[in-house]
This record gives sequence, C-alpha cells and structure tokens, in this order.
Amino acid sequence: MIGALYLSSCTATPDDPVVESGFEPVPGLYATGDGTTVYSQTRLNADGTYVDLGEAGITGEGTWYATTDGMCFDPEGDAENQQERCWRNGPVDENGRFLSTRLDTGQSYFVKRIDD
Repeated sequence: MIGALYLSSCTATPDDPVVESGFEPVPGLYATGDGTTVYSQTRLNADGTYVDLGEAGITGEGTWYATTDGMCFDPEGDAENQQERCWRNGPVDENGRFLSTRLDTGQSYFVKRIDD
C-alpha cells in the first residue's frame, strides 16, 4: 500500500489557496483500493510496525511513521521494491475514505479505516 520519500518544504504565500489538512494516521486496520475494489489491507500497529495483508495472508511488513501531512513506510529488507516510501494523505470524505498519493511517483489509492 505505502512507501517513502521525504517531504519537500513548502513556501506558501498569502495568495496561495487554503488546503484542507489530510487524514492523520493512527493505529488500526485500513483497506486500500481504487474506490470500488479493495486491493489489500494494512494494519498499523501502535509500536510503529505494520503488516500488509492480501488474499494469501501477509504480503509485507515493516515500520511506519506519521509525517506533517501523510505517512511513510519502510518495508523489511533491502531489495529495490523494499525502499522507504512516503504518501501524502488528503482529507477524509463523506464515505470515510481519503486519497493517499505516493510522493515519488504520484500514484494514488483510496484508503479507508475498517473495523478490526
């Protein structure tokens, strides 16, 4: 679901539009998808670890942390697809979901907290 790149600094001016703050991540179980289909689930643990879950069970795990406007994930391992990635979270909509956008690629998914 999620990965990392460090957030760049912002140089807002008085003429810039006001942006509604995004979802602030807290421990729990989340579903990730395209708005109609759930691709995976991620459990954020209070100790800063996470587990990605798919149809076949655990598909990944590592550590996570909240940033000013999103979250970063650092998967276990050092392979090319296991590098830290950060995501910017949009505001929660009327359906209880938010759009999370990967900072280094612009790839976006809808994320929704679900019951444990």
